[in-house]
Amino acid sequence: GIQSTSRQVGSALGIAILGTALTSGLAGGTRDRLEAVASIPPPQRAAIVVAVERSGGAILPSFRSSPHLQPAVRPVEEAFVASARRASFIAAGFVLIGLAAAFRLRPSR
Repeated sequence: GIQSTSRQVGSALGIAILGTALTSGLAGGTRDRLEAVASIPPPQRAAIVVAVERSGGAILPSFRSSPHLQPAVRPVEEAFVASARRASFIAAGFVLIGLAAAFRLRPSR
């Protein structure tokens, strides 16, 4: 029972940490990358950042199909890839910590 509960709590915490890393990286990365796009006015930039953050990037296909949002597509894609990469490295770090902990276990008799 303790093992099962520990595994479930660890999974929930891991998902929360990775989701937070992905969402915060996506919002910040989108904001930073959109500042370099002069053709998008500041109020529209702020609205795009909010839409991307709230949707977790799922709004990107609708950006692709909207002609007036085409300048925002590439910066949002780049921010999504960068934040997904960072979340993947965080996940890999947790896996390596778990592997190191597994090697420290003593064999049972």
